[in-house]
Amino acid sequence: MKNLNRFGALIVSLGAGILIGTSLNFHNSNVTVHADQTLISTSFETDENQTFPENDLNSRLGSSNLSNTFAPEIDGDLTNQVDQDSIKGSKDFNDSETKQNLFDSDLSTKFLSNEDQGKGIWVSFSLEKAQKIGVYALGSANDESSRDPKNWQLYGSTDGQKWESIDQQTNQKFSGRKQWKKYQVQAKKAYKYYKFQVDENNGADMTQLSELKIGTGNKDDNPGSSPMMSSTLSTGPKNAINQQNNMGWTGKKALEFKGSVAKNGHAYSHNNLINDLNIKVNRNTNLQYKIFPSNGQHDYDNNYDYEFTPMYASINLEFSDGTYLSQLKPLSTDNFTVTPQGQGSSRSLYYNQWNQITTNIGAVAAGKTIKRVMISFDDQNAKAGKTFDNFIDDIKLSNGSTGTTSAANKTDYVNTLRGTNATGDFSRGLNIPATTVPNGFNFWTPATNYNSNLVYEYQNNGDRKFQYMTVSHEPSIWVGDRGTWQFMVNTSIDSSKVSSGNDIDHTKYASDFSHENETAKPQLYSIAFPDKSNAAGAKMSLTPSMHGAITRFQFDNNAKNKNVVFDSSRADGSLEFDAANNSFSAITKDGNNGMHQMYVYGTFDKPYQVSKVENSKQGIVSFKDNDVSMKIATSFVSAKQAQKNYELELASQNFNSLQQQTTSEWEKIMNKVQVKGATHNQLVTLYSNMYRLYMYPNFYGENQGTNARPDWVHSDPYSGSMEKPVAKSGKMYFNNGFWDTYRTAWPAYSILSPDKETDYLNGLVQHYRNQGWVPRWIAPGGTNSMVGTSSDIIFADAMMKNIPFAHKDAYESAIKNASVQSENLTNGGRKALNQSNFLGYVPSESDNFGLSWSMEGYINDWGLYQMSKKQHKLAEAKYYKNRALTYAKMFDGNGQQAADKWFKGKKQDGSWTTEPQNFDPTSWSRDYTETDAYNMAVSVPQDGNGLANLYGGPAGLTQKIDQIVNTPGDFTTDGGVIHEMREQREVKLGQYGHSNQPAHDILYMYAFSSQPWKTQKYTRDILKRLYVGSDFGQGYVGDEDNGEQSAWYILSALGIYPQNLASNQFVLGSPLFKEAKVQLPHGRSLTVKAPNNSDKNVYVNSVYLNGRRIDKTYLDYKQIMRGGVLRFNMSSRPSTRRGTQQWQKPASLTQGRKAPQVKTDAFDKGQVVGSDQDYKKLVDNDSNTVTTVKNNSTLDVKLDRARRIDMLTLSNSTKDTKFKNVKIYGSRDGKHWRPVDQVRNVKFTYDKSTKPYLIRKTFVPYQHYRLKFEGGSGQLGEVELLGNMD
Repeated sequence: MKNLNRFGALIVSLGAGILIGTSLNFHNSNVTVHADQTLISTSFETDENQTFPENDLNSRLGSSNLSNTFAPEIDGDLTNQVDQDSIKGSKDFNDSETKQNLFDSDLSTKFLSNEDQGKGIWVSFSLEKAQKIGVYALGSANDESSRDPKNWQLYGSTDGQKWESIDQQTNQKFSGRKQWKKYQVQAKKAYKYYKFQVDENNGADMTQLSELKIGTGNKDDNPGSSPMMSSTLSTGPKNAINQQNNMGWTGKKALEFKGSVAKNGHAYSHNNLINDLNIKVNRNTNLQYKIFPSNGQHDYDNNYDYEFTPMYASINLEFSDGTYLSQLKPLSTDNFTVTPQGQGSSRSLYYNQWNQITTNIGAVAAGKTIKRVMISFDDQNAKAGKTFDNFIDDIKLSNGSTGTTSAANKTDYVNTLRGTNATGDFSRGLNIPATTVPNGFNFWTPATNYNSNLVYEYQNNGDRKFQYMTVSHEPSIWVGDRGTWQFMVNTSIDSSKVSSGNDIDHTKYASDFSHENETAKPQLYSIAFPDKSNAAGAKMSLTPSMHGAITRFQFDNNAKNKNVVFDSSRADGSLEFDAANNSFSAITKDGNNGMHQMYVYGTFDKPYQVSKVENSKQGIVSFKDNDVSMKIATSFVSAKQAQKNYELELASQNFNSLQQQTTSEWEKIMNKVQVKGATHNQLVTLYSNMYRLYMYPNFYGENQGTNARPDWVHSDPYSGSMEKPVAKSGKMYFNNGFWDTYRTAWPAYSILSPDKETDYLNGLVQHYRNQGWVPRWIAPGGTNSMVGTSSDIIFADAMMKNIPFAHKDAYESAIKNASVQSENLTNGGRKALNQSNFLGYVPSESDNFGLSWSMEGYINDWGLYQMSKKQHKLAEAKYYKNRALTYAKMFDGNGQQAADKWFKGKKQDGSWTTEPQNFDPTSWSRDYTETDAYNMAVSVPQDGNGLANLYGGPAGLTQKIDQIVNTPGDFTTDGGVIHEMREQREVKLGQYGHSNQPAHDILYMYAFSSQPWKTQKYTRDILKRLYVGSDFGQGYVGDEDNGEQSAWYILSALGIYPQNLASNQFVLGSPLFKEAKVQLPHGRSLTVKAPNNSDKNVYVNSVYLNGRRIDKTYLDYKQIMRGGVLRFNMSSRPSTRRGTQQWQKPASLTQGRKAPQVKTDAFDKGQVVGSDQDYKKLVDNDSNTVTTVKNNSTLDVKLDRARRIDMLTLSNSTKDTKFKNVKIYGSRDGKHWRPVDQVRNVKFTYDKSTKPYLIRKTFVPYQHYRLKFEGGSGQLGEVELLGNMD
């Protein structure tokens, strides 16, 4: 239907001005002239004076194979004309079940009210213009039919005051939940105002309704009734998952275009949006717009289009010479083709959220003249029945740069807002936009949400309110914030009239703001506030130091008031002013997780005229001066120390000098990686990732000495109280979840700044010195979050790299995690050691996610094996090596193909947590922490070769990883949907969940497969697609997590990846840039060169280090740190043989082609007899069942045949258990015993601990073994004799 003429184009008038700039000839005289480089822009708002055609098919490009099956519930539906601001009525029951939901065209939402016990519930609203209606419809809600309306009246009004009855119904019932009922009416006249009143419901004390629609009843008013997509004005998306519903990105309106594919094959439609233009394109002309793809089914979690049909759409331009922008194939700033086909095939857009597209059309269309703006859908391989219901907003054509690649400072590329366009329903980073120094003691961040862990949420902040600047120590919204304190510039409050806290409440000072007037950098945050706001005529700028900041408040001459307001909004506190010294001091008691009260000390450089304190913690100061600087320092030790921190860091600084100092500190970080051939967006991504990596871990030390001779102390998170913190000697670091960060962040530090890593590691060891454990998550004390004691593998990795730090204490902390039962898992230790040490896994009865606890344990045990060897602890080395191999116990290899084999959780009795016939690898309900079986299918970095053998060899491992990246990303759950499920699917690489840490090694595990080149293919895909949206507050998919997502990007972009920590090996991938230089210690550098690199040349043909060919798939840490030139020769075709030989692959615990060999307990295998009455408790695989072992007690076992044993383990109950000797005997017949070995001076350091002992190798195997305990007694919980029992 390509030549179909325009049909039924509804003309919609947009009020006061589509924005058209000065550098063009135009036909429309009702325009707003711009002084900037904007040529034309529209947000489809009613105050834009533009004639807008609806359903206006382009006569040349036309439409084919599309129909609009989104038939309206009622003819002439007027929902899009409802003025959202006019909606009022009975009180909403809560913030989510509101009157506005009645007009969102979504039966899954509702309006609920219990006002007057559900009686007389009403809602009124107005339309954009008066309309005569002929039909209306009601939608029933999701539950409780007794709450449905029974008797009601519908009214109309011309003025909103005098109401006339249109319809009345009685004794009505819905046929079910989420069902429609329609009523034909004959209105007397056209009304602009309508009111719906429920006189009686069906018996409940609350009344609810899902939808209320009114319509003209005229089918001719229905949009899109011809075989093409419709394009109409609307009130925006109804089902945004992390942004606002029922409005555009900007304002209340957006363009909606939708359709349905009629049959398989090529489907397209090209609709005109803005006609009669005459805009000349120069080489710097840019097109920008925002697009919201959706399939229109309003069921994002359960109805996902893996064909990505809605994404085959883009803004198109028609030029006066008859050509179209889509024919010229411009590239976006993220290097994707901005055509319908290019956008769809790129898989770079995200469903059910706004995406921003920017392209320099001048690069392909300079000299042409734009005649028309269009919206185009074009899918050459569309599938019948697929639908799209998309939205467009903020179309802009402008002249100017899309970003420089030659900024004066690399820190200037950093955008701290990156990752803030997110919520807990779908994360694009979930970052706070912190202005801070590297590893800062404090974060200083703007807040849009009052008293919330979700600090900055511009996209969901409908009124765009800026609440205040806050001190923050938040590592994640899931862990929460603490140590907060707030201040805000203000010009609206008359301080002389302040008499209560209500007068300076946040509602009085929260101010309008916009990104356009915001600078968000690590070294500087600045915001200027608009006219008619609570901070009109004011600008606030902040630059940080380690323990403080200087804030500059600038006021216009005509600002009536010049105030700074203080608060401790999240907790009790105090505030005092000292006019004599022009200073103030404060305390905030916003503490938890071991963070005690925070002390604040500050000064102003100008005298304040008025100072007042209300409610002991709120305050206001007023000035006459137009330019005021405030210096603030904080402490968790004492008020005196806050002043000390002030003197050390701020006393001699001014705003400019401190900003310069902080910029210099960040530049040292940024200059560690320098690249050539990168685009502006790639530079923003790279250096914003460097910023996120070095935001953490956070420094927790305070200097009681001088800058020349520091004396470091810290507020101990494990002692003291809120009001009485305890200062202990030494530095400490905090804000790190090791399950999140161990895979990439800590290895990145070891390359980029091993000197800093020394300090970080000692700061972690300080936790062990303070309280005997290193928690799994420190913020600043322990939080009971995630699984695995991953500080163990972090310490092991650093120790194997010979990074200097407290090796002995670090090793002891790791051994304690692995061998000693913790009475407080929040502060450290592993789950269910009383069983897992003997079963070889955490049973599901102890934890629903026992499989994840177990798999992380095996990785950490590998680290302990490596550390034990380095510490010359031979028994521990052998024991923990065996435990690291025990992952094989969790592998169900009964399937015929690799695709049918899985890691699964087990119960105490050794059975699987789910029966084979009920096993669902897409289930997130058990076993797998924040993921599913697919993403745990290759989680064995310590033994890639052994893993491959379990799957049948390298080809089997290839099959398994291929299955992960090719299986649709569906999920199932017995509980609620969590954001990680949605994000994994939106990665658009099968089940591969790059959005969360368990997946981050998966693509590099191809190194052990028969096709290692696939690492290159898929990692380059991830680098290109999943870190986009930096200019729109996005930049990630999933939580960024304390620098870990950023570190994955940095290392992968360099072409090296730490696939197996503590092995000192980095797997080679596919570098992103043509050249990257990494600054190393001692003046060395590593230059990574890939001169023929491109989006097509992603495969590695050969690698050379300093001119020497590297045929292995990895480099050693020492090779990297010696520096030189690492050259990748790239190709558009994979090298299918490179890296396939066994000697080319990275290190593994298992060698050869056999499955991993795990030593197990002889007492589990044989018949056991003991001399003590309760001897069975010693061999029941539970060390919490205790037996008192007496002097000369014996324990015998008979095996099925003669077998060799290698190790003895003893698990005590109390640390006073001691034996002079534990002797091991062997026998062939159970009667004649021969000595095998003995362990002397058995004693324990801790209660409830397990210790391994080696048994000498020079003895013949026996069928019978005996243990004899001599020279002491004590309580033991478990005994093992480990050997090859299979």
